[in-house]
Amino acid sequence: MAYAICSLSAISVWSKPNVKSEQLSQALFGDLLEIIDIRAKKWVKVRLESDQIIGWILREQVSALSIEDYERFKADFSVNLELFHPLLTEKKSFPIPFGSRLPLFDGLGFQLNGERFTFSGRAIVANERKTDPIILEKLGRKFLNAPYSPGGKTAIGIDPTGLAPVLFSSMGIALCKNIESQVQKGQDIYFVEEAKLGDLAFFQSKRTRLDHIGILLEGNQILHVDEKVRIDKIDHYGIYNTKAQRYTYELRTIKRVIPRPKPIIESASSSNEVDSSENQMTMF
Repeated sequence: MAYAICSLSAISVWSKPNVKSEQLSQALFGDLLEIIDIRAKKWVKVRLESDQIIGWILREQVSALSIEDYERFKADFSVNLELFHPLLTEKKSFPIPFGSRLPLFDGLGFQLNGERFTFSGRAIVANERKTDPIILEKLGRKFLNAPYSPGGKTAIGIDPTGLAPVLFSSMGIALCKNIESQVQKGQDIYFVEEAKLGDLAFFQSKRTRLDHIGILLEGNQILHVDEKVRIDKIDHYGIYNTKAQRYTYELRTIKRVIPRPKPIIESASSSNEVDSSENQMTMF
């Protein structure tokens, strides 16, 4: 098995070795790839480690990795929390999108392919990511009005199954970019009234096939992608588009994938934990 890393801002993952085929997903800067097949000199078939999508990419858009570096980068990285922020070297500068990985990031930069990259934006170390639904909502609202784009995962183009994996990755929760796999995760929630901030809601078309997903917010609202990233009303029937004055998606099921802490007896130590959480919130 050969391995590679995305070394550009974002690259397309195609269904076939042809740029006219369907874009299935995107690999963001720092995403790790397993190479499955090589087609001539131009195309390689890969599996994205981040969202498990299998598809074709242009070979020149990624850099080869040893198995040792693949494992090191998989275990030790930080996640970019800026919608876009420049990555600098001595010779070049280019923006990387929210969710990009910074391998072996030391707080100022990292080494890749013999170059030193510096990054001055907000990032969070992988093993310090917090499963906090309030932070998830704050990050999600950054994407409001981002246009719909099939297979997209950035603020200049994103699709319904791409929004949740990118946001949840910032909390250390891995979601596949496949709706049938996404719905298998987490705990079933049977009523909208029992749903909490950060729960995932799944919707079906008239053919009873799952075809839409969104992130639940408080106040019977949902963050989702419908022509653009937007917030709409939701009830036990589905998503209600206030502007169109109609239901646009029929609710199928709700899943809870964010672990909820068990209640604890308030003490001096728990008071300190609350203070720490509040300090963390100032980052956003």
